Amino acid sequence: MMKRMTALCLSALLLMAGCTYAESVTEQITEVNPLDTQMAQNTGNHQLETKSFPWYATSILNRFDEELAVPLWFVDGADDLPFMDLEDWADFLVFCITGGGQVPGYELKIEMDDEAGWLSMTREDGFNTIFNFREGKIICQDYVAFTSMSGSRYMDAVNFPVSGPDGQPFLISTLDSRERYGTSTVVNLKEYGIPMIAQDGKHLLPLQTLSTFFLYPLQLGVYFNGETVFVALIPTMKDPWEDFESGLESNGMLTPEVGEVMLNFEGTEEERRELILETVSAASEQGAQLAEQYRQMAAASLYNLYASVPGAERSDALIDYGYRELCLDLDCFYGLKESHSINDFGTFFMQTGLVSGLMSPDASVADAAVSDLTYYWFDDGHSGFGSSSWMADSTPEVNYGFSTQASSDMGMTASTIREKYPDAALPYYEVGDTAYVTFDEFQIASGAAGFVDYYELDESGAELPMDTLGLIINAHRQITRENSPIKNVVLDLSCNGGGAAAAA
Repeated sequence: MMKRMTALCLSALLLMAGCTYAESVTEQITEVNPLDTQMAQNTGNHQLETKSFPWYATSILNRFDEELAVPLWFVDGADDLPFMDLEDWADFLVFCITGGGQVPGYELKIEMDDEAGWLSMTREDGFNTIFNFREGKIICQDYVAFTSMSGSRYMDAVNFPVSGPDGQPFLISTLDSRERYGTSTVVNLKEYGIPMIAQDGKHLLPLQTLSTFFLYPLQLGVYFNGETVFVALIPTMKDPWEDFESGLESNGMLTPEVGEVMLNFEGTEEERRELILETVSAASEQGAQLAEQYRQMAAASLYNLYASVPGAERSDALIDYGYRELCLDLDCFYGLKESHSINDFGTFFMQTGLVSGLMSPDASVADAAVSDLTYYWFDDGHSGFGSSSWMADSTPEVNYGFSTQASSDMGMTASTIREKYPDAALPYYEVGDTAYVTFDEFQIASGAAGFVDYYELDESGAELPMDTLGLIINAHRQITRENSPIKNVVLDLSCNGGGAAAAA
C-alpha cells in the first residue's frame, strides 16, 4: 500500500514525495540489484573502526573540534563510507533540530532490546521510529509527524517562522486543517542491500541514509570529505562561483570584455576566476560590488571548504552503497515516478544506461550521470544537480532535456521581444493606465533573525530589500499612490525561471 508524502531529497534539490507501507499488508518487493553485488549485511562479524573529525554546523564560524564532535564508524576498511551509532545519531539529531538547545521542545528517548534485535526513538509528542536490525527495516509510526518541527502540522511551511516579532504573519500559513496521524511507514533497507549493523553494543547505519530520511525533510544535510564533517542547509552546499558566473548576464555584467575572458582565457581555473572578477570589478561600481559580494560568499562558503581537499577514487563499498542508496531514495521520495513511467529506479537506471556512470570509480563520471539523470531524463523543471562531490576533479557538462530546452527557447524569444521596448527591462514601469512589474527570479532576503520584517519596513517607509517581496511592495506603493492613473497591472513572468518557493 503506497501513500504519497512530501520531502526534500539530496543535493539535487529534487521535487519529492514518499514511499510508504502498512505492516499488515503483504510487502511489495522490488528487485534493485542489477549488478548482483553484495554489501556488508546485518549478520556476521565486521571490522569496526571509530574516528572523530572536526565538524562545522551550518556556518564556517561554528567549528567543533574532534573532542566535541560526534564519532563516525567505518566498516571493513572502507574509510570513505561513514556510519553512525544510533545513540549518537539521536543526540546529533536533537542538536541539529534545536540549534544546540536554542529551540525548545524537541526531545528523543532511546529504548533497545538487543536480544529481539531492535532500537526505538520516541519523540516528546509520542511518535516513534523503530530500527529493526533482524529484518533490516526502519518502521515509522508516522514519518511526517516524526520528522516535523515541534508543534508544526503537515501543511506548515518548514523552516520559516509563523510570525515576526510584532505578531504579523511572516508567510501565509494554514489557519485550520483536518489531519489524521498514525499511518505506518516502513523503509525496507534489506531489500536494497543497505546495511544495518548491530555488533559490539553498537547499532550502526550509514550516515547518508540517516541524513536522507531524518534531516533532509528539514532542508539539512550531512557531508563528509574524508577530513571534516559538515552539517549544512542543503541550498548552501553549492559552489558560489556557479551562481556568480551564471548571474553575470542577468545582472548586466556580461560585457564583451568579460565574455572574452570566460571563453578564451588559458590558465588555471583560479587564475581565470580572478581575471573575470577583476574585469567585472573594473567595468562599473555595480560590478565592483558584485565581485566583492562573491569574494565574501566564497570566504564564508562551507562548500568551498568541503571541496578543498584533494580528490580521490571511490571505494568499491562506497560505489555499491551509493548506487543502492540512490535507488532507495528516489523510489521513496521522487514524486513523479508515475509521470515518467518509472516502476523502480534500479530498472530505470538499466534502461537508460545510467548504471555504468553511477557505479564508476571516478566521481566526476558519477556526478555527470547524476546531472544527466536530473536535467536530461527527469527534465521536470525542478530537479537539478546541486554541486560536485569533493572527490570529483571537474564539474559535469549540463545536457538539457527537450522540455527544458523548449522552455529556454521560449524565454529567449521573450527576451528578444523585450529588447525592442527599453522600459521592459525595468522592475516597474507604467504605460498609460497600466503598470508593469517585471522579475525574472523569485528571491527572498534574510536578516539576522533569519527573515526580514517587511511590515515594519513598509510602515516606516524604510528602504526595502531588492528581492521579490520588496519589489512587489514598492510597486504597490506606486500603484496605490494618490491620484494614481493605474487601472490594470501586468506581472511579467515571461523570462522567470523560478526561485525561492517562499517568495513565490
